[in-house]
Amino acid sequence: MKPVFLPANTTSHLPPLDAGIIQNAKRYFKGFLVHRLLVEIERKDNNLQISLIDALCFIAMAWERVSPKTIIRNCFGKGKCGVVVSVVTTSQEPEHSED
Repeated sequence: MKPVFLPANTTSHLPPLDAGIIQNAKRYFKGFLVHRLLVEIERKDNNLQISLIDALCFIAMAWERVSPKTIIRNCFGKGKCGVVVSVVTTSQEPEHSED
């Protein structure tokens, strides 16, 4: 994972990401965070700090939980593009024709 810092006001150029995708990822991230804190509380551990590595792992796991269907639906649906999108997954290799 490589962290990338975005310039100020970048989100105004990325409206589809603001259309629920970031919110969805944040929801999963907060779930992982709360779960970790509850485990520490149950262990009666007074160290309730989350390391930077833990936070990065939570972000990666949260992003993996956001499904491609959710991403596509939110990008096009809330972006008012009027496009109906269905996600099709296949395990077959694309056929290449020889010229």
